[in-house]
Amino acid sequence: MLLDMLYTPWVYWGYDFVPKLIHGTFRLYSTGLLLYAYLSRRMNLVYGLLGCFIYLSMPVIARLSHWGYIDLGITFTRRRRFWVCCGGARKETNSVG
Repeated sequence: MLLDMLYTPWVYWGYDFVPKLIHGTFRLYSTGLLLYAYLSRRMNLVYGLLGCFIYLSMPVIARLSHWGYIDLGITFTRRRRFWVCCGGARKETNSVG
């Protein structure tokens, strides 16, 4: 519902390109970087980059990033919840001993 509210004022005011820009931002900066952060932390940098590039190169994701719709925003929020549930928000500390 909040994602709909993010797009609604811009469409109402006649700026149809702004929801498309927001949607593209969810594709690249939000979900892609979140996937990179998760994989690079769990595995290593190469797997993080590989996972991010595979996600960004999917034809479905590339096509949907040009539409002003909420599905990539929902993908971002689900991946973020998964990352937090897996302990991604915890700060790693080095234990001495």
